[in-house]
Amino acid sequence: MTDFTFKPGVGLGVLDLGFTPEQVTEHLGQPESVEEIVSDDNANNLEEKTVSYEYPDQGLSLQFFYYDNIFEGYQIFAGTLTVGGKNWFELPEAEVLAEVRALHKAHGKDVLFQRAEEEGEVYLFYPNLGLTLWFEGGELTDSCISAVLTAEQLDDMSDEFELEK
Repeated sequence: MTDFTFKPGVGLGVLDLGFTPEQVTEHLGQPESVEEIVSDDNANNLEEKTVSYEYPDQGLSLQFFYYDNIFEGYQIFAGTLTVGGKNWFELPEAEVLAEVRALHKAHGKDVLFQRAEEEGEVYLFYPNLGLTLWFEGGELTDSCISAVLTAEQLDDMSDEFELEK
Protein backbone atom coordinates (compact mmCIF):
# COMPACT_ATOMS: atom_id res chain seq x y z
CA MET A 1 0.00 0.00 0.00
CA THR A 2 1.49 3.32 -0.99
CA ASP A 3 -1.43 5.64 -0.20
CA PHE A 4 -1.65 6.47 3.50
CA THR A 5 -4.18 9.30 3.15
CA PHE A 6 -6.39 9.51 6.23
CA LYS A 7 -10.10 9.93 5.45
CA PRO A 8 -12.07 10.59 8.67
CA GLY A 9 -14.86 8.08 9.14
CA VAL A 10 -13.84 6.26 5.95
CA GLY A 11 -10.40 4.73 6.38
CA LEU A 12 -6.79 4.97 5.30
CA GLY A 13 -5.73 4.95 1.66
CA VAL A 14 -7.41 2.01 -0.07
CA LEU A 15 -8.56 0.54 3.25
CA ASP A 16 -12.19 1.27 4.01
CA LEU A 17 -13.33 0.80 7.62
CA GLY A 18 -16.33 -1.10 6.23
CA PHE A 19 -14.11 -3.82 4.75
CA THR A 20 -14.22 -7.40 5.94
CA PRO A 21 -10.94 -9.18 6.71
CA GLU A 22 -11.20 -10.86 3.30
CA GLN A 23 -11.48 -7.50 1.54
CA VAL A 24 -8.44 -6.23 3.45
CA THR A 25 -6.35 -9.17 2.25
CA GLU A 26 -7.58 -8.56 -1.31
CA HIS A 27 -6.01 -5.09 -1.10
CA LEU A 28 -2.93 -5.80 1.05
CA GLY A 29 -2.25 -9.48 0.46
CA GLN A 30 -1.70 -12.02 3.21
CA PRO A 31 -0.35 -10.57 6.47
CA GLU A 32 3.15 -11.51 7.59
CA SER A 33 1.69 -12.74 10.87
CA VAL A 34 -1.71 -13.28 12.46
CA GLU A 35 -2.44 -13.34 16.20
CA GLU A 36 -5.75 -14.24 17.81
CA ILE A 37 -6.79 -13.28 21.35
CA VAL A 38 -10.03 -14.62 22.83
CA SER A 39 -11.59 -13.41 26.08
CA ASP A 40 -14.95 -13.63 27.77
CA ASP A 41 -16.91 -10.44 28.40
CA ASN A 42 -18.72 -11.54 31.52
CA ALA A 43 -20.80 -8.34 31.73
CA ASN A 44 -22.56 -9.14 28.44
CA ASN A 45 -21.94 -12.90 28.30
CA LEU A 46 -20.14 -12.47 24.98
CA GLU A 47 -17.01 -14.08 23.69
CA GLU A 48 -14.70 -11.35 22.43
CA LYS A 49 -12.08 -12.16 19.85
CA THR A 50 -9.45 -9.86 18.42
CA VAL A 51 -7.48 -10.98 15.37
CA SER A 52 -4.39 -8.93 14.53
CA TYR A 53 -2.94 -8.82 11.01
CA GLU A 54 0.63 -7.55 10.86
CA TYR A 55 2.09 -5.88 7.77
CA PRO A 56 5.48 -4.65 9.08
CA ASP A 57 6.88 -3.81 5.63
CA GLN A 58 4.00 -1.35 5.21
CA GLY A 59 4.04 -0.12 8.81
CA LEU A 60 0.51 -1.42 9.38
CA SER A 61 -1.19 -3.44 12.07
CA LEU A 62 -4.92 -4.17 11.80
CA GLN A 63 -7.09 -5.43 14.62
CA PHE A 64 -10.37 -7.13 13.72
CA PHE A 65 -13.06 -7.45 16.39
CA TYR A 66 -15.57 -10.27 16.78
CA TYR A 67 -18.30 -10.74 19.39
CA ASP A 68 -19.74 -14.24 19.61
CA ASN A 69 -17.97 -14.93 16.29
CA ILE A 70 -19.76 -12.06 14.54
CA PHE A 71 -17.41 -9.61 12.82
CA GLU A 72 -17.97 -6.10 14.22
CA GLY A 73 -15.25 -4.01 12.58
CA TYR A 74 -11.60 -3.17 12.77
CA GLN A 75 -9.05 -0.49 13.47
CA ILE A 76 -5.83 0.40 11.67
CA PHE A 77 -2.56 1.22 13.39
CA ALA A 78 -0.34 3.07 10.93
CA GLY A 79 3.26 4.25 11.02
CA THR A 80 2.54 6.65 8.16
CA LEU A 81 -0.40 9.04 8.08
CA THR A 82 -0.93 11.54 5.28
CA VAL A 83 -3.41 14.42 5.29
CA GLY A 84 -3.38 17.16 2.67
CA GLY A 85 -0.19 15.74 1.18
CA LYS A 86 1.69 16.00 4.50
CA ASN A 87 3.02 12.99 6.38
CA TRP A 88 2.12 13.79 9.98
CA PHE A 89 4.95 11.59 11.25
CA GLU A 90 7.40 14.11 9.77
CA LEU A 91 5.79 17.11 11.53
CA PRO A 92 6.40 18.45 15.05
CA GLU A 93 3.61 17.86 17.58
CA ALA A 94 2.32 21.45 17.50
CA GLU A 95 1.90 21.31 13.73
CA VAL A 96 0.12 17.93 13.89
CA LEU A 97 -2.29 19.34 16.48
CA ALA A 98 -2.95 22.37 14.26
CA GLU A 99 -3.66 19.96 11.38
CA VAL A 100 -6.08 18.02 13.61
CA ARG A 101 -7.97 21.25 14.41
CA ALA A 102 -8.10 22.13 10.70
CA LEU A 103 -9.40 18.65 9.87
CA HIS A 104 -12.18 19.01 12.44
CA LYS A 105 -13.09 22.41 10.97
CA ALA A 106 -13.03 21.08 7.39
CA HIS A 107 -15.52 18.37 8.40
CA GLY A 108 -17.72 20.71 10.45
CA LYS A 109 -16.91 18.93 13.72
CA ASP A 110 -16.24 20.21 17.21
CA VAL A 111 -12.76 19.37 18.50
CA LEU A 112 -13.61 16.74 21.10
CA PHE A 113 -10.75 14.80 22.59
CA GLN A 114 -9.64 12.52 25.36
CA ARG A 115 -6.10 13.00 26.67
CA ALA A 116 -3.95 10.76 28.81
CA GLU A 117 -0.28 10.82 29.67
CA GLU A 118 1.86 7.99 30.97
CA GLU A 119 5.63 7.74 31.29
CA GLY A 120 6.26 10.63 28.91
CA GLU A 121 3.88 9.37 26.23
CA VAL A 122 0.81 11.48 25.39
CA TYR A 123 -2.30 9.79 24.03
CA LEU A 124 -5.00 11.82 22.24
CA PHE A 125 -8.25 10.31 21.02
CA TYR A 126 -10.49 12.34 18.69
CA PRO A 127 -13.88 10.56 18.51
CA ASN A 128 -15.30 12.91 15.86
CA LEU A 129 -12.55 11.84 13.46
CA GLY A 130 -12.03 8.23 14.54
CA LEU A 131 -8.39 9.08 15.20
CA THR A 132 -5.99 8.33 18.02
CA LEU A 133 -2.48 9.78 18.15
CA TRP A 134 0.46 9.02 20.43
CA PHE A 135 3.31 11.49 20.98
CA GLU A 136 6.60 11.10 22.77
CA GLY A 137 9.17 13.85 23.09
CA GLY A 138 7.12 16.10 20.78
CA GLU A 139 7.08 13.53 17.96
CA LEU A 140 4.19 11.46 16.62
CA THR A 141 5.01 7.82 17.37
CA ASP A 142 1.80 5.95 16.45
CA SER A 143 -1.67 6.47 15.03
CA CYS A 144 -4.90 4.51 15.00
CA ILE A 145 -7.80 4.94 12.60
CA SER A 146 -11.21 3.64 13.68
CA ALA A 147 -14.88 4.28 13.14
CA VAL A 148 -16.22 7.68 14.12
CA LEU A 149 -18.33 7.42 17.26
CA THR A 150 -22.06 7.93 16.81
CA ALA A 151 -23.94 10.72 18.58
CA GLU A 152 -25.38 8.13 20.96
CA GLN A 153 -21.93 6.72 21.77
CA LEU A 154 -20.58 10.23 22.32
CA ASP A 155 -23.49 11.04 24.61
CA ASP A 156 -22.90 7.85 26.64
CA MET A 157 -19.22 8.78 27.03
CA SER A 158 -19.61 12.56 27.29
CA ASP A 159 -17.90 12.77 30.67
CA GLU A 160 -14.75 11.21 29.14
CA PHE A 161 -14.14 13.94 26.55
CA GLU A 162 -13.08 17.56 26.61
CA LEU A 163 -14.19 20.19 24.12
CA GLU A 164 -11.35 22.31 22.80
CA LYS A 165 -12.09 25.99 23.11
